[in-house]
Parts: sequence; structure tokens; C-alpha cells
Amino acid sequence: MSWLPAAVLAVLLVVLVVALYGLALLLVRGHRRRTLMWVGWSLVLAGLIVIVGRTIAQAQLVSAVTTDASIEPAANDAYSALQSFISDYPLYERRPEADYMLEFVTGLLARHELYVARFYLNQDKFEPAVSRIYYALKRFQRSGLEPEALALLGETRLKMHQYQEAREVFSTILAKYPASAFTLPARRFLKYLDEHPQPTTMVVQ
Repeated sequence: MSWLPAAVLAVLLVVLVVALYGLALLLVRGHRRRTLMWVGWSLVLAGLIVIVGRTIAQAQLVSAVTTDASIEPAANDAYSALQSFISDYPLYERRPEADYMLEFVTGLLARHELYVARFYLNQDKFEPAVSRIYYALKRFQRSGLEPEALALLGETRLKMHQYQEAREVFSTILAKYPASAFTLPARRFLKYLDEHPQPTTMVVQ
């Protein structure tokens, strides 16, 4: 796909995301309980559009306009609003839908952090990568992406030559998430560390 179609798609994605978010905010001002579903489903649709757009375009431009400047602020607002709503109305009759939307938005935000962390790792910018991973694990708990985040953290520690810390991270995956698919790379990395003993390094906090 050429640069021009990717650019046009990127602009359309941003416009649609902003329009959906604006509509949701307009609706929620007057009737919070009745229109919560509009807010949630608008953001779910926006997130899906961004994911599909990234997959189709395969262009850096699409990735650039669908990060901090577009979807993340809206998703962060939705995350806070949904948490507050569920706390204020625990017996809401459509609570399962609200829980699902919170789970989706949490996963979307966590995925974004890991996406950026992977970008930093590929650029050999290890400290920013570690910071993003820790932020995702602390801020977006129960996202379902914890094993993936830990695997990425372990890989980053390996590239930083922090071998003991990497071993501990991979061991954590095996202990806490034995059913996860990320136990496979964790076992491979642990096997590599066993076969290639390395000196322990200190982590500078």
C-alpha cells in the first residue's frame, strides 16, 4: 500500500475516533446511567477501528497518529469513567456490559503501553521500555496481558545483561501463569540462561 492511501486512512481513523468520543461525551452529560453504553460501545468501536487500521495500513504514519495524540486520551478518560461508574453503581442492571467494556478498555491501554515498550526495545532504548512495562503492570491490572508484559520485561532485562533479574521474571511467568502461552518463551529463555551462565548484574533503581 502506498504512502498516500495510508495517510488518508490515518486521517479518517483519527476523525472517526474523535467524532465517536465527542458524541459519547455529549450523550453522557445529560443522562449518565442511560447513556453509559453509548460511551463504552463508541470507544470499543474506536479501538477496533484503530487495530484494523494498523493491520491494514502497515504504515508508520498510522501508528503515529493512533498513539498518544488520538486514542489513548479518550481511552484513559473511558477507563476512569467506567471505574467510577462501576464503583458508584455496583448493582447496575447492565453491570456485565460495563465490566466487559472496562476489561476491553483496560486491555486496549495496556496493549498500547506494550506496543510502545516493544518499539523502545527495538531501538535499544531499554530504560524507557522497562518504564512502560512497569507502568502497564501497575496501572492496568487485570488486563489479561500480564504474562506478555512479563515476557517482554524479561527479554529487555536479558538485552540489558541483567541476567539474574531476567531469570526471576521468566520464573514468575511459570509460577503465576502456568496456563499462559508465554510460558513457552519463558522456558526457552530459562534454558538459554542455564546453558550460557552469565555473571549477576545489579539493577540500578
